[in-house]
Amino acid sequence: MVRKKLDIFHENKSLLIPIILINIGGTFFGYYYYAYQLQTSPIYLWPFIPDCPLFTTLLLISLALHKKWHSALFNFLIFIGLIKYGIWTLFALSLYYETSFGSQPEFTYVLFALHTAMAIQSILLFNRIEPIKNSHALLILAFMLSNDFSDYFLGTHPWTPGGKDDILAIFTFILTILVWSFSLSFFNSYSNKDYHKKNEK
Repeated sequence: MVRKKLDIFHENKSLLIPIILINIGGTFFGYYYYAYQLQTSPIYLWPFIPDCPLFTTLLLISLALHKKWHSALFNFLIFIGLIKYGIWTLFALSLYYETSFGSQPEFTYVLFALHTAMAIQSILLFNRIEPIKNSHALLILAFMLSNDFSDYFLGTHPWTPGGKDDILAIFTFILTILVWSFSLSFFNSYSNKDYHKKNEK
């Protein structure tokens, strides 16, 4: 039932095109935001730097290949990334409230809205959910934790005012575990229910 309702986003171009255009705009801005950090960082660290635009890019690829190709591993990765980094950004902006909302509050409000939408649009993957193998789930967890390690031990996280980075680091590692656990449980339980319904038919 839920899958059929969400198919409207994929089958109705008047709904899908605005979503894609907003994601394209937000993704380009994201890479622009990280441009200096990418230019001043070793190439081997690039996959760990532009977190938010990376996952919106992957979402765009998934939407573009909706009827041609899909992978449980790929969609599981995107699902986790959208939720994790959407929530992470909201927490980081709130944690450094004085800086975030002090000089350019309007810009921060826009970031708040965009990253809230980033987490919410993970529902676009609901109709592509399949059971995920434990080995694949662990592979994704290893990648996400490697990203966290890179951020706080190799300095690839976005610029912050400092002073509260320890809190942010602890929150990030906990968030990774929580989002991964939720996503794994959700993917397997949700997709299994769908398969049972298909078999009953």
